[in-house]
Amino acid sequence: MFADDTKIWNIIESDLECILLQMDINVLVEWLNKWLLHFSPDTVMSLGHSLHYDYSSNHNGTHIISRTGEEKDLGIFVTDNLKPSIQLKLQPKHVPHWV
Repeated sequence: MFADDTKIWNIIESDLECILLQMDINVLVEWLNKWLLHFSPDTVMSLGHSLHYDYSSNHNGTHIISRTGEEKDLGIFVTDNLKPSIQLKLQPKHVPHWV
């Protein structure tokens, strides 16, 4: 696993679940700091719901993690609406070898 491959996710259906996810982020950051590993969550993406919680990468809430509507992972674009339109626009047109 590489640092840029690290993802935390959860199904969020309530404010309590937002708080629990923030607690997971806090525990991860504490563990990484204990072992002198650097981890700085840089984006949050919400899929398919309207709950918006400001997640932070520290306990006092001073470093809010920015939101994004799209993320590239292993060459594939994932969007918050899960539509493939960005990926399709970027794919080269396939030209059959017989042309």
